[in-house]
Amino acid sequence: MKKKSNNREYINFDPHKGWPVGEGLYYECLLCGKELSTTEDSFCMCYNLLVDASAGRIGAKHEDKVRLFRFVDDDKNLRA
Repeated sequence: MKKKSNNREYINFDPHKGWPVGEGLYYECLLCGKELSTTEDSFCMCYNLLVDASAGRIGAKHEDKVRLFRFVDDDKNLRA
């Protein structure tokens, strides 16, 4: 199930079944608000969320405080 808000399409996922990755997919840390691309190495400001794209790893200390989303435009097309 998906939910739209602020030009974002939020996507439900179960981190125990894997962390989705791909161009145009982002994770948002609900603790500090940082948004991370799934294709670039990065971590959030509060160190809850880590994306190690070069090693194919993503994880969070508090998995329930992370949301997956993609940007969409007003015409419901994916934004580049």
